[in-house]
Amino acid sequence: MAGAKALVDINKRLQQIRDINNLDFGGLDIVLTGDWYQLPPVLGTAMWKSTDSSGGFALYRRLNCAVELDYSHRHANDPATDQLCDRFLDNQPTQDDLIRVNLRLITATLRPPVSATVVVPDNNDRTAVNRLAFRTYCERYPLTERKSTSWFERGCIRVVASLSCPEYPTALNERTRRHVLNLKEQDIKRCGYLDLIVGCPLILTQNVEVSNGLANGTMSTLVDVVLNDRAQISVCPLFTNENGQPVYVHCVEASGVDSLILQHSDDVWSKKQHAFPSLPIGCFPLKIEHSVSTSVTVRSADHSVTRQVRVMIEQFQAVPAFAITGHKAQ
Repeated sequence: MAGAKALVDINKRLQQIRDINNLDFGGLDIVLTGDWYQLPPVLGTAMWKSTDSSGGFALYRRLNCAVELDYSHRHANDPATDQLCDRFLDNQPTQDDLIRVNLRLITATLRPPVSATVVVPDNNDRTAVNRLAFRTYCERYPLTERKSTSWFERGCIRVVASLSCPEYPTALNERTRRHVLNLKEQDIKRCGYLDLIVGCPLILTQNVEVSNGLANGTMSTLVDVVLNDRAQISVCPLFTNENGQPVYVHCVEASGVDSLILQHSDDVWSKKQHAFPSLPIGCFPLKIEHSVSTSVTVRSADHSVTRQVRVMIEQFQAVPAFAITGHKAQ
C-alpha cells in the first residue's frame, strides 16, 4: 500500500545517504513485496498508475525483475474459498459467490456475536458494532446490585479516559469533558470510553514491544483488568433499553487501572513464555505508555471569550475488536 510519492522519497533519501545521485536508490538493490490486488494507498496514488505526477511511476517502470508466487498458503486447506477469492480478484464473482459473502456480512443494525470478530466497511460501522456488542452483553447480564463494586463477577467494565489540562485547569469542566470523551477514536488515537468484557477480542493500536509480537494491529483476548490503589469503581447508566429500563455498567478511570492482562490470539505467540513468569503462557500486561493530547475550544461562562486549550488524554492503546475494518483485517 505504499504510494508513488513514498517511492520517490525513499529514492531521494538513499541518494543523499550514499551521495550517488545518478543511480536509482543510490545504487542499492531494492526489493518490493506485496499484493497488487490489495487496497490502494490512503490519500495517495498507487506507484503503478500512469497518472502519477511525482515520478514514482517512472521509478516503478524501471524495476527489472518480478517474481509472482502462485500458491496460496492462507487457503491451503480451503480450496473453495481460494477459488472464490480468485474470482473476486478477477472481478468475475458468481451469484453463489455473492450470496456466500453476503451471508457473512454483519452491520451495525444487527446484534453481533459477543466473542467473534467481524469485518465491516469503515470506522463508523466498526465503532457502532463494538458499541452494540457491549450494550448487548450488559443487557443480557444485567447488574442486579447497583451498590456493588465487584465488576469481575459480571465480567464487564468501562474504562473512562483520564483527562487533564495543565495549562488551563479550570477549562476542564463537565461540558468539555463530555466533548473530549465522545471524540472519535480515530481522531485522538484513543477511546474516550474503553468498553471491556472478559474474553472479548482487543486489537492494539500502537507498537508496544515488537520483538514480542506486541505491535499495532496485534489481536488479543482480554483476560483481566488489574486495578491499582487509586481505583474508584462507580455504577453508571449506560443506556435505556426498549422497555424503558436503564442498563448500568461499572466504570473506572484509566488512572485507576494498573494494566490490562491480554492473551495473544496468534498461535506463534500464544504458546510463548514472555518475560512475565507469573502470567500464563502467551499472556502479557498492557500498560499506558504515555498520554496523547487534543486541542479543544472552550468558552467563558458568559460566552464572551473563547480560547484553544490542550487536553491530555490518558487511556490504553487498544480498542475492542468485535468488529474491525477491511484495512485492518489485511
